[in-house]
Amino acid sequence: MAGLRIVFSTQPGHGHLNPLLPVARACQDAGHTVLFATAPRFCPDVERLGFECRPAGMDYLWSEALASFPEIAQAPWGPEQGRWLAEQLVFPRLVRPVAEDLPSLFEDFQPDLVVVDAAEWGGRLAADVAGLPYVDCSWGVEADMDVSNYWDLYDDLRREFGLGPTPVGDRSMARWLRISPLPERWVRASAPSSPSTHRFKMALHDAPPDATLPAWFHELPDRPLIYATMGTVIPIAPLTGWLIDGLSALDANVVITTGRSFDPSSLGSLPANVHVEQFIPQSLLLEHCDLIVSHAGFGTILGGMRHGVPMILMQLAADHWYNAERCGELGVARIVGRDARTPEGLRELARDALADESLRTNAAAMKAAFADMPDVSDAVPLMERLAREKIPIT
Repeated sequence: MAGLRIVFSTQPGHGHLNPLLPVARACQDAGHTVLFATAPRFCPDVERLGFECRPAGMDYLWSEALASFPEIAQAPWGPEQGRWLAEQLVFPRLVRPVAEDLPSLFEDFQPDLVVVDAAEWGGRLAADVAGLPYVDCSWGVEADMDVSNYWDLYDDLRREFGLGPTPVGDRSMARWLRISPLPERWVRASAPSSPSTHRFKMALHDAPPDATLPAWFHELPDRPLIYATMGTVIPIAPLTGWLIDGLSALDANVVITTGRSFDPSSLGSLPANVHVEQFIPQSLLLEHCDLIVSHAGFGTILGGMRHGVPMILMQLAADHWYNAERCGELGVARIVGRDARTPEGLRELARDALADESLRTNAAAMKAAFADMPDVSDAVPLMERLAREKIPIT
């Protein structure tokens, strides 16, 4: 098919962007023209990865969420947090501006297709207004994660933009085509995937091609490697003591990444076996790891499962509760309970996880499931067919 023009719409956070990158690169490799749309301050991050990007929506960064949206600090704790954020923040302040800005971009770029990250409701809405089919790039949010308590908010916006209620076929957020980086093994038997879901193996594109591991990494002694991260959205400062004090007493190398908003030098002198950096590409690091300690953000659990690394997961916000629960069910992760929220508790949990043969066996089985999926380049013909026929791809 002649070169398509494709808009990729994403929220301004690497956890939202990264699942789109393998699809975008596959489209470019097939000769299609790709344009990203996101918050103005996030455009440079996209451009550094080699893509054209134009601003759309409110100017904010998820890596500075509390600075942009101080009210987040008042959000309830637990799974009910999702509804609170949707009602107070996402739909009135984030979705609407994207849906208002994208039509002028569409008018100028003349896309054949729109691709959205799983949380990019504004891109879906703008595509529907323009009569364009869209592709949902899943990051864990699939058939068994309940999003039904958001539909009233989304339908209210649809009415404001001259549309009717969400079509029944779109209640899974995948009316046209869903591209998932997860193997069938991830899906609960009680909640099968939507008919439009297709699964592909995707490499992690989180750094420029010339990126390398830090020089000190190659001098680490031969012992287990524990990688700890709380992602790029959750402020890590209150958790650094828990991580360092809890993990440093183990006979292991400990690598912690903090995100760009935290200065590791503020920690002062560190134990000899602990190294703290703002950022290390997970695409380079995870293959060396024996254990991951994280916030259950999708990008990190995806990388952990793809590389067969057992995990310890602490649920902090958004989809973390769902992600951690599912990883626990699959036997690839231990969940941080109340007894592990002290350094001593974390230390014991990590020691047990490193010695747990069943965790390693289950993680290896998940790695094999990822390896068995077809390459993401096979998704491009499905996208071409969707642009051409404008009917759901089942």
